[in-house]
Amino acid sequence: MPEPTRDEMLAMCASLRAEHDIAAKARDGPAPEEAERTTDMTVGDALLQIENTMMGDKFWVDMARGVSRTRKALELNTEEGRSQAAGFLTELSDMILGLKMYFEAERNVIDFIRGLLRSEADCSNNTVLPGVRSTRSEGQTQLEASDSQQRRAQELAQLGAGVCHQYPMRNDSFQFTEVLNKQEVTVIVRVPPETAKSDVKVRFLPNSLRIQVQGHEVQPAVIDGELSGAIDVEASNWSLEGSGPDRRVVLDMEKTMGGFMWNTLLKGQ
Repeated sequence: MPEPTRDEMLAMCASLRAEHDIAAKARDGPAPEEAERTTDMTVGDALLQIENTMMGDKFWVDMARGVSRTRKALELNTEEGRSQAAGFLTELSDMILGLKMYFEAERNVIDFIRGLLRSEADCSNNTVLPGVRSTRSEGQTQLEASDSQQRRAQELAQLGAGVCHQYPMRNDSFQFTEVLNKQEVTVIVRVPPETAKSDVKVRFLPNSLRIQVQGHEVQPAVIDGELSGAIDVEASNWSLEGSGPDRRVVLDMEKTMGGFMWNTLLKGQ
């Protein structure tokens, strides 16, 4: 197995630190209330307050993990770290949108930071957020979830327990799944019902992937690009499964670094 690169080692260490920090906060309970600010927050200040707010209720602890990982990724002060942070924040924003009633102000700040990450190459935890002095939604510290909302929160917590990242289909063409601290990566490609194994060509390389499917709407290749991380080619394989509208090509790959989250299948997505 190839030796991990320095960037991969730094990213894995940041991920492990985040896990340690969030576990300690879960044991110690939420942070005490802060005095009203008289200056604008930095990105790091805002993320820390959002994290502490989510730590105030056991139902949101696993969402707080994503905020913690964002701060740790930005501490790397690298392009790779900023890319990881953007991925974490996108997932958080989508999760909050699904909750509908909670963390609306927090989501606005998260989306503000996402915009900075897209537009400012040197965005970091020290970047000032003009006009932002609080991230908390009104009454957020006194949340009382209904039975249905609690069930939804528990579902989110179960999903977060393994830190499983599932990304939606891009043009209904593929789905990418990874799990924190696991080497396995799964990619599912929807294909025409009549697809035969001879119609599929898959090329695994240590740092890239190409998938061609005859008759697929995406041509000349459904996926063709540089992977977000290195894979063990010998441990990777593919199969053609399902029938009719559920016909699909399933790719099982192994990362060379199991603790390193990709967040996107291909670099630059």
